[in-house]
Amino acid sequence: MFERGFVVLKSIELFGFKSFADRTRIELAEGATAIVGPNGCGKSNIVDALKWVLGEQAYKSLRASSMEEVIFNGTEYRKPVNVAEVSLVFSNDEKVLPLDVAEIEVKRRMYRSGENEYFINGAQVRLKDVRELFFDTGIGKSSYSILEQGKIDQILSTKPEDRRYVFEEAAGITRYRAREKEAEHKLAKTRENMEHVESILSEVKKQYDSLKKQADKAEKYRQLSEGLFRLEVAQAVNKLRGLEKQSDRAQKKLDDARKNRDELKAKIDKLNESMEDSLDFMNSMEAELSSCQKSLYGLEVKRNSVLSQIRLLSEQLGEIEGKIETDKIRIKGLYDRMERIKRSIVEKQEEKERADEEISRIGRNVDSFKQSIALTEQKIESYQSEIKEREEEIEDLEKRLGALQGELTEITDVIVSKLDEGLKQVGFSVPARRRLKQELQNKLERFSIILRGKKERFEDAQRVGDFSGIGPELWSELDEVLAEIKELYRQYVETEPLFLEDFLSPEGFITKKRNVDEALKDVRGKIQDNRSRISYLRLEIEDCHEKNAERRATLEELNVSLARLDEVKKAVDETIAGFERDFEETRKTAAALEEEQKMTQNRKLAVEEGIFALEEEKLRIDKEEDELKKRIEAVEESIRERNKAISSGEQQLKASVELLSSYQQEVEKAQIELTRLRGEIEAIKSFFKEQHGRSLDEFKNIDIPDDLSSRIAAQKQEIRSLGNVNFMATEEFRQISERYEFLTSQIADLEKAERDLEGVVTQIRKESSELFVDAYEKIKKNFHIIFRRLFGGGRAEIKLVDPDNPLSSGISILAQPPGKKLEHIGLLSGGERSMTAVALLFAMYMVKPSPFCILDEIDAALDEGNVGRFVNMLREFSSKSQFIVITHNKKTVSGTDSIVGITMEESGVSKVISIRISQEEEREGTPV
Repeated sequence: MFERGFVVLKSIELFGFKSFADRTRIELAEGATAIVGPNGCGKSNIVDALKWVLGEQAYKSLRASSMEEVIFNGTEYRKPVNVAEVSLVFSNDEKVLPLDVAEIEVKRRMYRSGENEYFINGAQVRLKDVRELFFDTGIGKSSYSILEQGKIDQILSTKPEDRRYVFEEAAGITRYRAREKEAEHKLAKTRENMEHVESILSEVKKQYDSLKKQADKAEKYRQLSEGLFRLEVAQAVNKLRGLEKQSDRAQKKLDDARKNRDELKAKIDKLNESMEDSLDFMNSMEAELSSCQKSLYGLEVKRNSVLSQIRLLSEQLGEIEGKIETDKIRIKGLYDRMERIKRSIVEKQEEKERADEEISRIGRNVDSFKQSIALTEQKIESYQSEIKEREEEIEDLEKRLGALQGELTEITDVIVSKLDEGLKQVGFSVPARRRLKQELQNKLERFSIILRGKKERFEDAQRVGDFSGIGPELWSELDEVLAEIKELYRQYVETEPLFLEDFLSPEGFITKKRNVDEALKDVRGKIQDNRSRISYLRLEIEDCHEKNAERRATLEELNVSLARLDEVKKAVDETIAGFERDFEETRKTAAALEEEQKMTQNRKLAVEEGIFALEEEKLRIDKEEDELKKRIEAVEESIRERNKAISSGEQQLKASVELLSSYQQEVEKAQIELTRLRGEIEAIKSFFKEQHGRSLDEFKNIDIPDDLSSRIAAQKQEIRSLGNVNFMATEEFRQISERYEFLTSQIADLEKAERDLEGVVTQIRKESSELFVDAYEKIKKNFHIIFRRLFGGGRAEIKLVDPDNPLSSGISILAQPPGKKLEHIGLLSGGERSMTAVALLFAMYMVKPSPFCILDEIDAALDEGNVGRFVNMLREFSSKSQFIVITHNKKTVSGTDSIVGITMEESGVSKVISIRISQEEEREGTPV
């Protein structure tokens, strides 16, 4: 039914993209490949990588808050990287992609600076080139080659206009759309150029018009002067031609009159001879006509007798044939009825089997729903019990909180009281303490300076060996300063609030306050945690109640369906028994009719033989009768012709004698007119030769305009009205005319380009419309078929919102799962929406399969039965396209041809692991 497109996604290589920190290569096989792994391991990052390398520019579509977030940002044990890179390798053996190579690598690279690079087979290209490579293949960041569980609305959008893109991709008009946009851009550019050239042309036109008027005036003066002479010559020639024509007509009139006169004399003689011959012929023809009419009457009597016998036998034959045909129709109707009864019996038996299967399936669903309701009730009881325990705990904690707050107030009051009392006792003053500290520092600096001076004196005495100046007086100053330092230090120590040590000790008031603060914080945190947990549990209970309500409603519907199916089975059994009785009665009736028809056929043969013999006799009579009629018609026609000839001859003879006299008068009149005209012609030629010194015969072939006299007068007046003439204007106009013509030709070229581009846009739209409508009709038909297969019945359809404008019309989708009414897809459940999206996807694949398709957890919302149908469809379509399925469902995994596993052995870093597919084969996908 399908043919593979022979483009296979062979591998995906990632480096620094999201959680794929290391260079990782994922090898993919033909058919269906499952990508499995726990939640959060990075499976969906593979989908994001595919969309990204195919040109996705919206970071939200990649589940990021900015495009830089696609670059690996590091973990606790890994540093960030500065570049993200993803490569896709495709096989292209059949040259489906428009490059003459067997393998194509498409790569995208992005740096933290925001710079992006795109490559095809190692050569840097534009994003446009990457998109054009996959035009009309079904491959693209937003096409139907990528279908995500969280983005089913890409196809099943509530806006009919939003789903046009995938239909256009399936129709193969994406390239046409790009060409249309490019042609419209060129058209806009051409119109801009036209405006620019027209602006220049308007300025040149002013000069052109001015010089043209002057040049036209000079040229007109020259033409008028030459034209005046030609008009005067033409006036003489025109008069000469007129007289010559009159002379020719007079000569012809004379010749015709003579000829008519002579011919008429000969005609009168012949008419007399012809009339005598016609009278003799008429007498012989009338005798022959009478004989033929008598023979014809005898044949007519015999023919009527034969016709009467044929008519009687034909009526009998008609009745027999009518009966035969009626019997045939009845027999065929009976056999058709027997076939319909057989089919109806088979259909009813199949209906019965389906009813049994449906009863079994519904029974399993009833058990499942009852079990789910019981489990949910247990969960509700567990949640309510926990809520009660936590509310009691909150009550205890609030009591503890009140006690701690009271304790905190008491400790705070004690701290304030003790602090005031201690400060008063030590006479603590911050300014006095600062002053003493500064004086103490000053004395210490002075003591240091004096001590350093005494040290230098002692060292000098030691070097020279003279200690005579070194005595007790040397140290007396030091003793004095040291005594002052001691006194200042004593005063400074007395200002220190030593009582604060009691506050800060492990058993002090500050420590007690801190302990109470920590206890308050802990209690408040526990209260908040309990309240949050209670809110969560209440939401869960509400959700459980809603789910159970839905399940009970569904359970009730299922029980009703079971009762209905039992009734259906009983009705089917009764219908089958009725069909079988009807079949036997019909068979007997058909056998009786067939026997009767054999006897009727024998009667028909006997009547046909009698009719055949009579028709032979009739043909012989008809032939003889036709021959007589033809002879009679010929004789009558001859008689009529001769009568006409005789009557016409008499009239012609009379008219000819009268006409002969008028012809003689015309001959005499024409001779007189010819003589007069020849005299006038000679007079005009003589006058022209005298005036111009040239023979008028030199100009006799010139063209003669109309109204010569008025034109000559007007010509002379026009020359006088010109006034002054600029004879240099002709050359100046020639120069400006060349520029004007160039610009005009540019405008013409641009207008032609505009028309050509408009034609291109029109043609593209026409071809796009035809392709789109053709694909739409196929998808519409396929969608209904696939939907019924996936849902086990029901119906679905797609409609153009505006059928008159298919290239801009939105597309609405209606679906009717079995047992429901036809409704908009927005009203379907999550599982039904997923199955509807899958049905539409595969309907498109029947028209234009994409070389590969990514399905990201679209089976998450499907129940076990629907997953089975989805897997069967996946197996069927994997013979024509490559499928990469991200899933957690074991049944889906079992339906694929190969498996790729994703894990996070290291936190935040995705890794491809080897997964055993069978006992003989093991697939390796460890990072490179």
